[in-house]
Amino acid sequence: MTTINDRTFDSASHTASHVDLSASPIETIGAHSFDYFAGTVLFSASAALTGIANSAFTSANEASHVDLTLATALSSIGQSAFHQFNGKITIVSTAQGLTTIETTVFTRASHPDSRIALPSTVSTIELSAFEGFAGTVIVASAGNLESLGNFAFQDATGAASAIDLTGAPITIIELNTFSGFEGQLVLRDNAELTVVKSHAFNGAKKLSMTGMYPALTDMPSKAYELAKGIVDIACTSDTFNGNLVGGDDDLSYAVADVDCGSICGADQIMVDAACVDCTGG
Repeated sequence: MTTINDRTFDSASHTASHVDLSASPIETIGAHSFDYFAGTVLFSASAALTGIANSAFTSANEASHVDLTLATALSSIGQSAFHQFNGKITIVSTAQGLTTIETTVFTRASHPDSRIALPSTVSTIELSAFEGFAGTVIVASAGNLESLGNFAFQDATGAASAIDLTGAPITIIELNTFSGFEGQLVLRDNAELTVVKSHAFNGAKKLSMTGMYPALTDMPSKAYELAKGIVDIACTSDTFNGNLVGGDDDLSYAVADVDCGSICGADQIMVDAACVDCTGG
């Protein structure tokens, strides 16, 4: 068996149901295959797996486990594929053909032992992709990441999560993208970032945004409301409209709205009214 067809186990309601696909070289899993499946599904993908369609594993029970560690040929995971999935999800960054994390794909997946490490090939993370995700999500290399959707990581509760967007070519951080995110969040020297929208980092627990932002024109104070961490950046755009005011003891911030090229050296940025080497932090 190489294919699970659309709606094969859709809405099977018996909680004692058990489907084990671990020994099968599955290539594709159809839409709604296990949508609202009440039993247990076990699946350890092989290198043969190329695609998981929309709503494939919605709401299977907490004993379920989908392990995509060996799915090196995986190129697509459809919208809501693991929406409200109660079981454990394991994905490591070996699927180099995966470029898009689609809308609501892991929204409110509730198993705290789930672990998803995204490959460096990902360029787009869509609306609510990890909203309310209870496990650990890792983004270690974001050199191709261009787009983050609204609510992409809102209220993702895994304290061990770590997202490093250093140098990522993102242009906009949308409304509530990281609001309530409980993991480590690092942004540094995002040269193409132009706008950070309201509540983008609202309530983020471990925010670090530092370095040079030559294209940044707008980052309202409500972007980081109730956040904990540091915002320490140099904004050199002639049209920068930063309103970094207020804050509390949990957030340290220092924004230098200056032309660093004329005040500091070519390889320096302005931090707390002092020139600092870019390589030196």
